[in-house]
Amino acid sequence: LEFMANSVTSNLLRLIRHTLLSVSSLEELNLQLSFQDSLSNLGWILTGFTAPLDKLITSLGCDVFLARFLESQPHIETLLLGGLMTSNPANPFTLSPYALPRLKNLSIPHGCTLLLRALITGRAIQALTIRFHSEDEEDQYASKLSIISSGSCPLYCLAVEMWDDTAHPEVIFQGIATYLPNLKVLSLRGFETSYSLVSDLFTVLSY
Repeated sequence: LEFMANSVTSNLLRLIRHTLLSVSSLEELNLQLSFQDSLSNLGWILTGFTAPLDKLITSLGCDVFLARFLESQPHIETLLLGGLMTSNPANPFTLSPYALPRLKNLSIPHGCTLLLRALITGRAIQALTIRFHSEDEEDQYASKLSIISSGSCPLYCLAVEMWDDTAHPEVIFQGIATYLPNLKVLSLRGFETSYSLVSDLFTVLSY
């Protein structure tokens, strides 16, 4: 279900929810909304949806409704959350430590430290995709990398997305070398990447 080019109406959201409640054997769900809609708290459309998903890809904003839905899905192994953290401080996005017991593959392109901590800490994540943003401060890099290494098993595959204007990329690369010694696969996706960014990577990896 892809609605990335248009904003969804209330009637369409109710229709999507009605449809989801009718497909009790669904194993994979791809629900993509527009960027503007991903800034809203629309996770309620998954309330009551009980199909045993193995894979979920969605750009729904990460609100408390989405968190409660994830807690009801013990079979998910692959999860891509493309939405931003939209929950308010009084009702934050938090997960029970017993939620998502089978989660192995996680992609959080817009993940802040709070979202990363909620999804990674104590879980057996083996493959992760994350994006470092140009507005991130240097200490946020270290914080994110520390959280990435807080899973219950070693991380083996890491895909890093970053822009060329990301400040201090050498801090990111050094953190990868420090926090993830068991890493087997590293994928670096640079947007508008310059030679200096690639050079920083190989300088760190050479030690």
